[in-house]
Amino acid sequence: MYSCADGIVLTGVGRYTDPRRGAFIAPQDPNARWDDPGYEHPDEDEFAVMRRFETNGRRGYIFHDACWSLLQRAFRPAPVPLVRLFEACDSVPLDLVGDALNWGHDYGGLAVVRDADLLPWEDGFTDREFLEEWFDTLYSADPLTIPEVDEILAEPPRAPPGNQSPFTISAAPSGNDPFTLLPVELCSAIAEYLPTPDVLNARLASKSFWQVFYSQQFWASRFRGSPDRSWLFEAVNQKGATSRDWRWLYRCTVDHRLGRALQNRKRIWHLIQRVAVLVELRWNQPPAGLLPEEGREWVLVAGNMVDRQPEGFSHLQQGCWQLRSIRVAIPDGVSQVSAWTVPVGDREYIAGISLDTASGEVLRLGYSRAGGRSSVRLSGLAGFNVAVGLGGIHALQCIDSTTGETSAWLGCPDNAPKTERLALGVRVAALEVGFDVGTSSLPPSCSSLLTLV
Repeated sequence: MYSCADGIVLTGVGRYTDPRRGAFIAPQDPNARWDDPGYEHPDEDEFAVMRRFETNGRRGYIFHDACWSLLQRAFRPAPVPLVRLFEACDSVPLDLVGDALNWGHDYGGLAVVRDADLLPWEDGFTDREFLEEWFDTLYSADPLTIPEVDEILAEPPRAPPGNQSPFTISAAPSGNDPFTLLPVELCSAIAEYLPTPDVLNARLASKSFWQVFYSQQFWASRFRGSPDRSWLFEAVNQKGATSRDWRWLYRCTVDHRLGRALQNRKRIWHLIQRVAVLVELRWNQPPAGLLPEEGREWVLVAGNMVDRQPEGFSHLQQGCWQLRSIRVAIPDGVSQVSAWTVPVGDREYIAGISLDTASGEVLRLGYSRAGGRSSVRLSGLAGFNVAVGLGGIHALQCIDSTTGETSAWLGCPDNAPKTERLALGVRVAALEVGFDVGTSSLPPSCSSLLTLV
């Protein structure tokens, strides 16, 4: 996937055959392959990989063919959003030691921590040491074409456990259990929105959820959309899926029964789900005309923020690229502050904030999405306490201008340094917020926050 004069382009399947030269060549036709008859790997098809400079007017990022196919399946029926995905890669620091993009996680075990003496808010992931025996691990197993899948789907189901409930099912509702007022079908529908461990725990707390264990519809939902088993997409797509014993299939696909190839697919699939959360974010363009007065003093809190990307090799291994900033005046009478958070790597970051006034005015800065929003009520805004790490801002506490009290945290402040630098004690006149991505790009952590005294 590379950028050029025509925009963001997906190539065909190439093959990296010349590591000494370091040249990446792939057919420009996305439907072509390196081994197609007549394809001669011309130099004009070369593009720069994971660099800030261009080769033949192109630079980009490479994906393993099987992993890209899994990515396409995860986004079906929509196509993979190339522009958003490219900008996501473009905003992530490049770890030159591991020659990999530093997403702040260990790639599901593929990377290791470089230095055990790191502080809690630091990450130091790098590639595992390359060894010959690496080829005999789950990370080298093909995650796409897996013969084991057919064997699992063809296995005849065994008799389920007896339908024995520890509760005495009664038509009379219990005053201590509000779910007894609901029909069984509605309890089953609720269960489909919950993680499987939560549903199994709910069965122990309420007899209304006991029958969910015997519901084929519930177990089928674990394979459709839920990250629990959606990595086994063949179960839904194959013929005869409607008559499948989904509970038995769920039991057949517990971790200790999976081969290396399915374990590798599950690992990659869970990483893809993190990307899916990020791409649903939408940029909120602030209204024009809300410029603050000049000549005031600004107070800054930020992570390891760099506001310009070099043309050559990147020196940024931890932190974020500030690609966009917004400076606005804050309206009077802020009565509610909201924040949208996103998981990036193994941490959570503020992706955008919203300031609502008692008169109904709403000022949104940064990104928002369908979920991941939390809010606090105020009588006025007099600053913030901020949890901030190298990668950006993890959480905010708002200071009430009338009571002086601090709100609950918006975001996750765990294992992050906290500062009262922005707890001004007086009305906040303006904000400047910096983000590590451009319009509709990712991963959108709020990297800096300035307040105007």
